[in-house]
Amino acid sequence: MGWGGDMRNVRGVPWPEAGRRLLGCWALCAVMAGILSLPGEWSPGLAVGPMMMLLVPWFWQQHRYWIAGGAAGVAGTIVAFLVVDAVRPDMRDSVAEPLGVAIGVTLSLAVFTIGSRWEAPAA
Repeated sequence: MGWGGDMRNVRGVPWPEAGRRLLGCWALCAVMAGILSLPGEWSPGLAVGPMMMLLVPWFWQQHRYWIAGGAAGVAGTIVAFLVVDAVRPDMRDSVAEPLGVAIGVTLSLAVFTIGSRWEAPAA
């Protein structure tokens, strides 16, 4: 099928769509790192909220693959926590958290895209 192929025959989430969503998530994490670097109160978990506001409506409105979504959420959350804990000693919290969230979202979108192909009905 390729990048410009007929999207009507795609089962599950198309890779180009997942890639565009991933680019948006990384851009949002970069913005959150900038915001968290500003002087003032730093709130743990601040990078997660905007990411959820970006991904949940996309899932709910376009791709309700529940098993794939659950697996993606669990995998992404675990990876995000592990990455944040691993890089926090060497980085500021304002960079560690958005980086962990971005890496977790990368895995999460890969798991979701692959899982949606098993869950989607045949086209």
